[in-house]
Amino acid sequence: MIKDKFKRLFADDRRFKTRLLLAALVSFSCAFTFVIFGLLDLYISNASNFIFGFYDLFWTTLLAGLAVFVVLTALLVIFRGTAFNIAVSVVLGGVVAGYVQGNFLNIDFGELTGDAIMWSDYTKHAIINAAIWVAIIGACVALCLFAKKAWSKVVYIVPALLIAMQLVGLVSSYFTADSRDMFHSGNLYLSETGVYEVSDQDNVIVFILDRLDGLYIDDLQETYPGFLDPLDGFTYYDNHISMYCRTFPSVVNMLTGYTYNYDYPPVDFFDKAWGDSKILNALRDNNYTTKLYFSEKYCYSNARQLADVADNAIAGETRVDHYRTLKKMAKLSLYRYAPHFAKPRFWVSSDEFGDLVFSTRTEPRHVTNDLAFYKKLVSNRLAVQSDKNNFAFYHLQGSHPKYTYNENLEPIAKAKESRDGMLAQTRGAFKILYEYMNQLKALGLYENATIIITGDHGKSEDFNPLDRAKRTGFFLKPKGSSGTPLALSHAPTSHENFQATLAAAAGLDAKPFGTPMGDIAENADITRTFYYRVDLKTGDKSHFLEQFEVRGDASDFTNWTKVGQIDMKYIHG
Repeated sequence: MIKDKFKRLFADDRRFKTRLLLAALVSFSCAFTFVIFGLLDLYISNASNFIFGFYDLFWTTLLAGLAVFVVLTALLVIFRGTAFNIAVSVVLGGVVAGYVQGNFLNIDFGELTGDAIMWSDYTKHAIINAAIWVAIIGACVALCLFAKKAWSKVVYIVPALLIAMQLVGLVSSYFTADSRDMFHSGNLYLSETGVYEVSDQDNVIVFILDRLDGLYIDDLQETYPGFLDPLDGFTYYDNHISMYCRTFPSVVNMLTGYTYNYDYPPVDFFDKAWGDSKILNALRDNNYTTKLYFSEKYCYSNARQLADVADNAIAGETRVDHYRTLKKMAKLSLYRYAPHFAKPRFWVSSDEFGDLVFSTRTEPRHVTNDLAFYKKLVSNRLAVQSDKNNFAFYHLQGSHPKYTYNENLEPIAKAKESRDGMLAQTRGAFKILYEYMNQLKALGLYENATIIITGDHGKSEDFNPLDRAKRTGFFLKPKGSSGTPLALSHAPTSHENFQATLAAAAGLDAKPFGTPMGDIAENADITRTFYYRVDLKTGDKSHFLEQFEVRGDASDFTNWTKVGQIDMKYIHG
């Protein structure tokens, strides 16, 4: 009896070619949707955020799609009869469900900045979402079992329609995308050249600890009294704010003074700002090196933009790790198309794409990696050059999740975003700086060095309009101030004072750049500007900047006045 049912299940009077054609069509719709279209559409839609070019991904994506197509087709044609129909229906149902998921059912979790997503808050949505998947796949299977005539048409029409619609969309996106983001040109890259080199003359050194929120500093001091004592000769400005709430465009603004309201393409902003960085040009004109160690896409889109302002932007060919690039993009595609309950497995942070490009020269391409920086600092140690004064700008991960190391600078494989994780990594980041400063002291160069430790911004909670004060930690050690304990200033300062502070530290005329922080009195009546980016989950105008004016104590949100709101036309970073 069972044997007869099994035979009927696999009984099939169709020719092999007929089953092969159907299996191939459904398999190609799967490979095209989740691999070819999935990866390439994600790239084109977010090209300005990737450090590799379109054709660095294109050919490997086609090969991967072809492999999925061949393997899936081979698996399907193993079946015959009703079993074949069910298998084809399950695959087609999965493709349709994935398409619906990727285009209509996803919740906007915001930019992939590394911030943890509280998946447990979406349990109800996960259940409803899973039910929709079951319903779609179940409908396809039911159709093949109880409405074979309709199924025989649907199974050809639906995959062909999906392929056609997505192909048209992909071609349209390709030809309308900004080619400057899509196709990388030139043979320059930002290298590690001079990263552990200081001067026996003047040194002006800046450390950016990403997301060094003022509340993090308060928490650190309260939880670990005395931890900041090694900041010999420093002053902590506890009434300091950044101008922006994210690395882009904050870092560029700090070094160029250019503001950006997301109202024109980011690549044009990078071109304009770096092409007119008056403070960096002034430093170079006064015999300073200008070495910039920060991340591509957040701080520049092509190393050619830094050719005239960064000594470590050097000529050389770069290559892409195609296998790892394909793997990361495939994971990102699955994150988009997977049902909600499966998304945590495919969640990926944008910082995971930063090391996919490498240099063929002995000078490695710069990639932000705190532990690698520390390891080489300890093993190589600081070297001294006598040709020029030294200006170096280091951007470290600092307090920003994903948390990848602890207070002992030990790597953490799967750290969760938490207060303890933040405190541990922030302590670890400061220990890197303590090691650097101890080496400066050993060389006899600490006393006459100017050192700045700050964040590019504070913590962003940008699914909602700003509802609390956002200070950014700022520590300044002026030249000649060593031998004194950490001091405290309540002066109303902001990143708008950053360039003037650099100019004063280098002995230049600071007036063209504003007021140095050391010249601002604690009771000064100054109006500071802050732009807060908001990415709402729904709405036609869900991305906008809130503009605030801040007077007095920045830790008191009643001193923050919203004066405007700007719709964002170009989403980046």
